[in-house]
Formats: sequence, C-alpha cells, structure tokens
Amino acid sequence: MTAGDLAWALEKGERVRQLDFVTGKAGWLLLATADGQGTELLKSTDGGSTWQQVPIVASGSNE
Repeated sequence: MTAGDLAWALEKGERVRQLDFVTGKAGWLLLATADGQGTELLKSTDGGSTWQQVPIVASGSNE
C-alpha cells in the first residue's frame, strides 16, 4: 500500500485510530474500517512511503 493508497482508504471512510513511529523509518498504523466493524494494522519501514498490512490473529486462536 502506497501513501496514495492510504489516502484513498481514508477518503472512503477508514479512520486512523493510532499512528506511531518508533524510529524515523519504522511506524505502525491502526485503522478502523469504514463500517466501524473491524480494524487493520499496517506497518511501514520507509518513513510512511509504503505500508504493509499485518495480519491480526485473535487471542486464543490456533493459527
């Protein structure tokens, strides 16, 4: 996901729940889905130019 893709996700109604850069390049972004029923976790290793979705596994899951 590029910064442009992220802008598009925000335009369609997804909301930033939390954004945290732990270094100048490494960051985490938590998005609420447009319908408010889900959450997406993304990480960046290049200062926010691109974002990769990180799978969220429910606690107690066997995966």
